[in-house]
Amino acid sequence: MRKFASTALLISLVTSSTPGQSGLLPGPMQEDVAAGFDHIYSLEYDHAEQIFRRMIREHPNHPAGYAYLAGNIWLRELNGKKELELENFTSAAHFMRKPEKPLSPSVDRAFREATRGTMERATELLESNPKDKAALYYLGVAHGNIAAFDATVNRDVWSAFRNGSKSFGYHKKVLELDPHHYDAYLTVGLYNYVAGSIPWTVKWLAFLIGYRGSKKKGIEQLELVSEKGQFARDDARVLLLVLYAREKRLDRTLQLLEELHARYPKNYLLALDLAAVRELQGQRQESVELYQEILRKIEKKLPHYDQLGAEQVYYRLGTLYRSRGDYGESVRAFQAALRVPGADENVTTLVHLNLGRTYDLMNDRDQAMEQYRLVLDRKDFHDSHDAARHSLSNPYRKPS
Repeated sequence: MRKFASTALLISLVTSSTPGQSGLLPGPMQEDVAAGFDHIYSLEYDHAEQIFRRMIREHPNHPAGYAYLAGNIWLRELNGKKELELENFTSAAHFMRKPEKPLSPSVDRAFREATRGTMERATELLESNPKDKAALYYLGVAHGNIAAFDATVNRDVWSAFRNGSKSFGYHKKVLELDPHHYDAYLTVGLYNYVAGSIPWTVKWLAFLIGYRGSKKKGIEQLELVSEKGQFARDDARVLLLVLYAREKRLDRTLQLLEELHARYPKNYLLALDLAAVRELQGQRQESVELYQEILRKIEKKLPHYDQLGAEQVYYRLGTLYRSRGDYGESVRAFQAALRVPGADENVTTLVHLNLGRTYDLMNDRDQAMEQYRLVLDRKDFHDSHDAARHSLSNPYRKPS
């Protein structure tokens, strides 16, 4: 786990589940969807679920409530497993690994039922009118939800590819019918960016099967949504901050994070990201101060900061202090992490590993080796055992 932890795909689902323009939803449903998404961004998944289930009760023949319920189930599952970190969505390796925790059958069943409800209602609308924008849009949503769920929870790459392509196809049809349906550019823009990011060594094959795109065009389309979208503006900002980070445009990443954090102050993941981006920009003292502020909010049990384990913040502080050569503060931060009651087991493993590395940099080899042995006594996490064994044989040295 790196220091750059986050929301940032609070929603990889945003590529398919954002509400459409006003023509797709009756007025009361628009208000419900907007309120539901506010709860999602504030990490209040139970409140969001209540709203979406009420939508289903009041509008049982419309696909929207089912679609957003499915998306909420997916996001709550990822958040519960601490998977909503930026690096997980910018690295191809993370979601290729076997999941740390098995998927609950009840969660899978609830997701599939909500998705089936979306498809059935959307198909019924499409049978009445093959050009029904709502039907096309929510069929795209349903396939996008499946793509996101299978990619990140079930780690089924092929299902994600198939359903992601179907989602793009449906939303492209929506735009052919109405080019001013700006929210639909979210899926299309991300598709174009991803297709444009394919390595040149396989681009010829992608071109033959019709999988083509442009990173520049994709970003421009997402920027259009962030400016003109009705409901999807914040969703586009979330995607853009991820893509800007990939493109090393950290000034834009920081700007979007500050805007989102101001809008959703209870979202501690955004706060963690702000601190991480400050560090990446070389503003290490500002980053330290942001982490310390997060710790104060945890101590005061401010709304939803009580859900964030202090060990995660101390861990990031420990690595930050070490990166700037302040080894004494690094040790103190890691030791503070180890004293947190009920600390996350995986974070604790990484704390022992990195505390050992700090001791190595301090030339305290005995203390370092003790920490590496403690890592080996624990469950392996993200190749921590291999790293510990290597450091037992080769003292850790600061990367050049």
